[in-house]
Order: sequence, then structure tokens, then C-alpha cells
Amino acid sequence: PGMRDESLRDTWAKGRQLVVGFAGTASKDKVVARLAKVSAMDDVRLLMIGTDGPSIPGAKTTSARTGLDRARAIASCDVLVQARKRDELVPGVRQALASGVPVVGFDAAGTHEAVAHEFNGLLVPFHRNADEPGLRGSLRRLLDEPELRDQLAVHARASVADRPWRLAAAEIDQHLVQIASTALAI
Repeated sequence: PGMRDESLRDTWAKGRQLVVGFAGTASKDKVVARLAKVSAMDDVRLLMIGTDGPSIPGAKTTSARTGLDRARAIASCDVLVQARKRDELVPGVRQALASGVPVVGFDAAGTHEAVAHEFNGLLVPFHRNADEPGLRGSLRRLLDEPELRDQLAVHARASVADRPWRLAAAEIDQHLVQIASTALAI
């Protein structure tokens, strides 16, 4: 949470917009479509944090892929959205929670393990169709209920603060193995 930079956040937002970060892979058409719908929302500024993939109209992109730049970018968001349904490893979700940033994502896979609905974020039922307002409806709720957003942010940091280092290190190892196997497949 100490990495939050309000002046950086204000450069991304236009007026009183909610800065919604995405720190993941946006290579699948369904993910891009979901993010485009988030970006099209009134009062939302989508921030693509160190993400490869197609550009999304209206979204701001930052090259913060690692280190302090990534930590500062994630911590400076108001909310992080996880638009992928099947990701087992969700480092961006865990980084957001550690930064005191609530998460909105699907009630599935790794997001389900990290996010407790209405405690440190909001979970959208996995079975929702991309055309239904699941992610957008949850973000709209956080726009309309800033006190809920503040409460989720307080709980976000607390929800991961006591995690043993060995679990975090094991997840990093899994993530690196996944990256290596993907690179070898190419």
C-alpha cells in the first residue's frame, strides 16, 4: 500500500474516474472483449499494466512489467480486474491484494482462492456469459458504493499479510515453470 502514488493515479484518470487495472495476459479474444466492455464504461479508466496483446480502445497502457514500477502501478489503481476465467496462477491478483487494492474477478480458479466475495473483492459467477454485465456490474457497484470499495481495500492487504513466505515462493516457482514451458512450446 505504501507504493500508492496519487499523482500517478491522477494522470491516468480523467476527473473522478475509477482507475481499474488489469495485470495479466490479454491474448484471448474473450478476454479482450471483456476488457473492451470495461474500458467503455462511463467513469472508468482501464489501465493495462505491462500487458502484451492488442490495444483496447480507451485504455491506458503502462510498460510497468516488473519491480518497483509494477508495484507502484498496481498500488495506484483503485481496483484490479481479473478478466480471465481459467487462470490458476494469478500473480496480479495477489499483488493487488498485497497492495491494498480490491479485486473484481470470476469465481473460479486462482481468483476464487485469493478473493473472498465482499471481503477483499467481488466475485462474479463463473457461468456468466461475456455479454452479461458480470464484471461491469461489479465495477458499477464499486463506483456507486465508494464506502464498500474502501472497506474492501482495507481487507485486501489484511487478507494476504499473514501468508507464509513458502507459499508465495512456491507460487512464484509454479509461475516461472509455466512461463518456461510456454516458451519451450513456441
